[in-house]
Amino acid sequence: MKIRFIGMVVTLIFLWTFTGQAANITPLESLSNLSDKALQLTKAGHYDRAESIMEQFSNQFQQLSGQMVFTMDQVQVISIAQQEAMDALDDSSLSQDERVSSMIKFRLVLDALVSDYQPLWTQMEDTIMEVYNQAVGAAQSKDIQKFHTMYNTFLSQYNLIYPSLKLDVPAEAVLKVDARVQYIDEFRPEVFNDPNGIKELEALAQDLKSLFDQSDEDEADPSLWWVITTTGSIIILTLSYVGFRKYKGDQHKRRRYPKKQND
Repeated sequence: MKIRFIGMVVTLIFLWTFTGQAANITPLESLSNLSDKALQLTKAGHYDRAESIMEQFSNQFQQLSGQMVFTMDQVQVISIAQQEAMDALDDSSLSQDERVSSMIKFRLVLDALVSDYQPLWTQMEDTIMEVYNQAVGAAQSKDIQKFHTMYNTFLSQYNLIYPSLKLDVPAEAVLKVDARVQYIDEFRPEVFNDPNGIKELEALAQDLKSLFDQSDEDEADPSLWWVITTTGSIIILTLSYVGFRKYKGDQHKRRRYPKKQND
């Protein structure tokens, strides 16, 4: 009897704790959880179920927007990321990686919105900086093919975190970095061939590092590490040239450099 009684007490404590934690979830955290569910379902190839979760997200998001919970900038960033993710889920011509990439970008946006500590996008610092530094090294060694390949890869990664930057980093810093990213992309031949082009590449490296350093000033919240563990690996694995192709789809000017190569 004592053992049974103790078991009942433990069960009740567990249920009470779980219920208390669930009750403490804020509306914003609920949205973030939905974005994670949609990502996990997309990774598993359950697109219909992911679409259902996204519809649920849309309804809750509209309700909160009507309550003036978000700023206009936040509404714009979230809405664009949400629409891109929903379009990707609905587009049967897209590959698994393309769909997951769109959902990752959406997931990072929601995490950036609710995180009081280091957001998930900051966990991509090492990957992004390593790829970008390889692009700089290729320019220094005059390896034009590798330069294009590595810069294309960098663009795909940058494209994933860019919406989150707009939520977490001061606008001036984001505009400064984005202006350099766009300039180097627009004038690749000039940057590659001009001796001063290396200075421009190195300047962008410093600007990128400063973006991540701003988030490093906060101590990471231990409660976020389970999210980082479940999504961090897929972020790195799915970063590919697909993101660059979507990125280039937004450009209207003709390029004078070789097209990206697929792995």
